[in-house]
Amino acid sequence: TSLSAPWSELAERNERMNRLLDETSKALPASCRVIAVALCPTGEILVTSLSTSTDEALNLEIETACIFPDAAAEESILDSTVYIEVMKPLDELIRLNEDQIRGLDTTTVADNFKEESSKRDWWDERQHADHQLRSLIEEVESKYFSSQSVRRVFLGDDDDDTHISCGNLASKFEQAYASDHKSDENVASKEDVYSMTVNQLKEELENLQVHVTTRKRPSKKQLVDMVIEARAASATRPEQSGGTSDSDEKCMLLILDENLHRFPFEGMAICSKWAVSRVPSLPFAVAPLIKSR
Repeated sequence: TSLSAPWSELAERNERMNRLLDETSKALPASCRVIAVALCPTGEILVTSLSTSTDEALNLEIETACIFPDAAAEESILDSTVYIEVMKPLDELIRLNEDQIRGLDTTTVADNFKEESSKRDWWDERQHADHQLRSLIEEVESKYFSSQSVRRVFLGDDDDDTHISCGNLASKFEQAYASDHKSDENVASKEDVYSMTVNQLKEELENLQVHVTTRKRPSKKQLVDMVIEARAASATRPEQSGGTSDSDEKCMLLILDENLHRFPFEGMAICSKWAVSRVPSLPFAVAPLIKSR
């Protein structure tokens, strides 16, 4: 591989690395970004991105940001701040999750959850764990990955928060007016749904490609709610032009070191608009692309 040459052979290693980057620039799709996140021995988080360049004079764009956490807590000088604030609470949530589901099977479930109260308590515990995990992800993103420089590394030119401008105020006013007008249309639309018969509601659900899977026959009120929700979802669904394809989808390839691979980076808002996949290394990601050319 590109990094298999001995450390003493620096010239050969540099040549192989340049060859890898050259092959990457030819094989990596324009809609794809490679993001590497590593925890340095001194406690900083290093984030590096690699993507094809829009500049004809360049083959690849490589951007790097270093995140300096606060000083380590006095309670544990040997542990880094990242471990105390990120990995330690994450490991605790993982342990609680494993304890809750350990030993569960069809037999134990039937024996231990005969009463509705015990089932509710179990699900309340699950929801509490989910809420704690979501809070941890949001806290970590806000503290470590929310700065403009780090967002730039993750998102490149697709960062909506990179450029802040008033823009065209007239167009903003028109958008606000259109939004208020649209809300009035939504009210009229709901009144139209309330006046539908049961058969009309079922036909509307079929037109919206919503399939009723409940065992019991749904009431008219339930059908009305389903139609309103389906219409709202259809209205907010982004439109796709005829020229788009799966290959145009923005893709993010995450390379994480052994200290950070447990953290669910995919749950951060900064990754929400990307199709995120994890790969162990850059050669692992590029090799199939080169082979498929």
